[in-house]
Amino acid sequence: LAPFLPVEPGLRFGIGLDLDYAAVAAALSERIAGHELAIKDRRVQVQSIDIAARGEDLVVGARLAGDLAGRIEIMSRPGFDVETQALRLNDLDFVFEAAEPDGSLLLNVFYERIRDVIESQANELLADRSAGLRDALSATLSDTLPANLAPDISGLRLGALAIEVRDSGLRLTGSADGALALGKQSP
Repeated sequence: LAPFLPVEPGLRFGIGLDLDYAAVAAALSERIAGHELAIKDRRVQVQSIDIAARGEDLVVGARLAGDLAGRIEIMSRPGFDVETQALRLNDLDFVFEAAEPDGSLLLNVFYERIRDVIESQANELLADRSAGLRDALSATLSDTLPANLAPDISGLRLGALAIEVRDSGLRLTGSADGALALGKQSP
């Protein structure tokens, strides 16, 4: 028998996660519903959100109230940016069905600006959720350790993360690697 010596220090583990569209929509609705957005000099509130697949695209639908009442559908291909360690929405596009005809006209006039605002806001939200995944992993590891130890996973980075759009939900596969440190937890 010979002692096991790892090839390189650190921790590496595989990721396989299925995200149900209904659960993701509920989490987004909880965070976004009721918030007011400004588009030019108009105000809109997000009332509800639903998520589905259309081919390889993720489709996020939202019912809007306020000055631009109606329904918006945002289509995009989800991806992962290794450099920023954030989920991204790529090739974003949208369709708006206004409750009033002049609402559609206004959105058509400001289409590019609105698309950029939606993409920016969506990617900012996803970056926040990415940080939340790290917190959830840390909490899970804490639950498995003795009470006097606390994990430090700040050295972990997600590697190539593939996001597959399926009929029933998103499938995330990839790996995370880096250093896992254990420190004393204050009583």
